[in-house]
Amino acid sequence: MSCVTAEHGLEIYGFWWRILEIIGKQMDSSGRTFCEYPAKVWAKFAGVSPKKFQKLAGILTEKKLILSKNGDGLLRIDIPNLVKYRDEWTRKKEGQSRKTPE
Repeated sequence: MSCVTAEHGLEIYGFWWRILEIIGKQMDSSGRTFCEYPAKVWAKFAGVSPKKFQKLAGILTEKKLILSKNGDGLLRIDIPNLVKYRDEWTRKKEGQSRKTPE
């Protein structure tokens, strides 16, 4: 991600985190790492125009940070590494909750 940010600026960094939040919010114990919405809905959730969404998602797809697929009027965005990111966050959070205040 640091190379992508260096090349495309902080806008792509914020966009990346917003996409992670959208997909992460719907994750459950099944480990599903994708969401499907019409492209206009994705753009609305990300807070950008549909044209800007297409550009930024294209960059992330090109850099293999996300997998995207159009079909039946829906855009499917998948982030297979999200399970790994979630597991790391969970481990860190569990470790912090076990610490006793001094």
